Amino acid sequence: MYKGLFCFLFTLLFYVNAKTQVTESDTISISDFVQEMVGFDTLKATPVPPGKPYSQRFSNKKIRFVDPEKDMLYWNVMDPNQAAINDSVTKASNYKINHQVSISKCEFHKNQILLLNHMVFNETVIINDVSDFAGEFKNCDFKGGLYILNSDISLIQFTNCKFNGLRFINNEADQLFITKCTFSDNQLSAQSTGSFSYESGRIQTPIKGKTQILIDDCDFPKRNNISEGDITPNVFTLGGGGRVKDVFLQKNDFSNQVFDFVGLKIEDNFYVDECEFGFPINVAGISLPQNTNFRWNEKLKLCVRDPSKMSKPSFYTEPYMGRGEKELIKQTLFDELISGYNMFFKMYKNRGDLESANACYVQMKSVQTRMLEYKYNKNKTLNNYFNLKINEFLAYFCDYGTNPAKSLIISMYIILYFSIFYFFFYSSWDKINRGFFIRKYKRLTEYLTSNKNLEDFYNEKKSEEIASFNNFKRQTLESKKNMPMLLHLMAWPLCRFSLLKFKVSQFIFRNSDVLKEEWQKQSRSKKIMKGGLIYLGVFIYLLSIVILRGINSIALSINTFSTLGFGDIPVTGISRYVAIIQGFIGWFLLSIFSVSLISQILQL
Repeated sequence: MYKGLFCFLFTLLFYVNAKTQVTESDTISISDFVQEMVGFDTLKATPVPPGKPYSQRFSNKKIRFVDPEKDMLYWNVMDPNQAAINDSVTKASNYKINHQVSISKCEFHKNQILLLNHMVFNETVIINDVSDFAGEFKNCDFKGGLYILNSDISLIQFTNCKFNGLRFINNEADQLFITKCTFSDNQLSAQSTGSFSYESGRIQTPIKGKTQILIDDCDFPKRNNISEGDITPNVFTLGGGGRVKDVFLQKNDFSNQVFDFVGLKIEDNFYVDECEFGFPINVAGISLPQNTNFRWNEKLKLCVRDPSKMSKPSFYTEPYMGRGEKELIKQTLFDELISGYNMFFKMYKNRGDLESANACYVQMKSVQTRMLEYKYNKNKTLNNYFNLKINEFLAYFCDYGTNPAKSLIISMYIILYFSIFYFFFYSSWDKINRGFFIRKYKRLTEYLTSNKNLEDFYNEKKSEEIASFNNFKRQTLESKKNMPMLLHLMAWPLCRFSLLKFKVSQFIFRNSDVLKEEWQKQSRSKKIMKGGLIYLGVFIYLLSIVILRGINSIALSINTFSTLGFGDIPVTGISRYVAIIQGFIGWFLLSIFSVSLISQILQL
């Protein structure tokens, strides 16, 4: 019995001791971890098949900050002086890793931030199922691409790094920061990832994600490995049906790559600032938070993807945007696209960003107008025709009710065009026609061939009025003694001011008369001088007539367009019917202008 108990205790002690030894041997310092990873190229202990790279695996390790002196080099220190020293040392080390690196099921030092700086990974790096990771990759070049999968991460930051493919998939991460990085052609193995050669990056979050994502000042260049059979541009995917806490996109140029939101659901904040999008944004399955700051611009377009093209290059090169009969026939995709536009439109309204809301609404209505055109071509009824033409007119006249200033400007042009028409037709307001010019020409002939001066012509024209006011003056003087003095004093200024107008006019005509005598009696030099003055006077008179006619034509056009009403229409003939048509146009356009203006006042 004692012998059996002794054997059991010995076996248990041996197991505990062995387990302790394994645990101690599985702990590795940060500096040793880096040195093993870098120095593995010189060992090449295990033969590999020709054409395949060596692979180094770190599995079930506890990677810790153990040695303060050695590990300090790979610790993200806060002291700027020490950070500069560490940076210069690692840069001088010229770390180049020419084999695959696999880090699996490892546990990192909790609450300590690892720093890997100035490293070139010429083959693929795989980080899978690690825990308590907090670190920064700085000035690193992942020429073979980088996988980060199924890991528990508090912080991971990439600064000034280069990627030939990035996969950040199904990680429970608190913070993912990518700053000043470059995402070039994908070099990851499509067989092991199920991805495509054009995927420069993919950030796929879990269903209950809590990640805060920042992509700041990054470069997304054109794809270099395009072939005749594969013309798809590089694609950077964010989403994948999971959830994230916050997304911040700042100062990124996505002009050369497709930045694809795939079913992205954002819980708290979505911030996009100074980003250029060269391709339409996929809005299928996107969920925007209430606190979204993503201003619209004229280059921004929305789209959805056609599932029937999933395995084809056209999945990205031919997004569904509601263009052409082949797309508009797919009502389900059309409804999904309009739903995406409506989501952005409501978001802008809630934020009070009227400018972005208007631009988004105009683009959404343009898509709907294309659908109306498609329906009319399929079924040419009167109802479909007017629905289409009204929408096309609203797009031209007031940007679907979002731009009352545009409608006002167009209305002013219409008023101007009609006034030009009225200018060449008789109006009872100024009574200028051929008879008017014949009478004026006769007066000019009489002036040149007789001894009458300008004052005589003026007195003849105003003789009845002058005689009337003279009679009023004489009557006032005669009745002075037969009426109260106060009434007489009231009549005197009226009489004086009435005659003052004529006396001033007579004085002007008397002193401005240049002819003084008949034209034939003038000397040659006087004919030249006075002829020039007469030509100038005639030109000024004609110019004044043109100005008067123009003012009357514009006033008539405004009066007609605004339907203010003027009793009898002051034009005759064809211009009378044109005025009626303009009145109807003015009523119609001003009604639309009023609705457009009110909608903007009420913020749609």
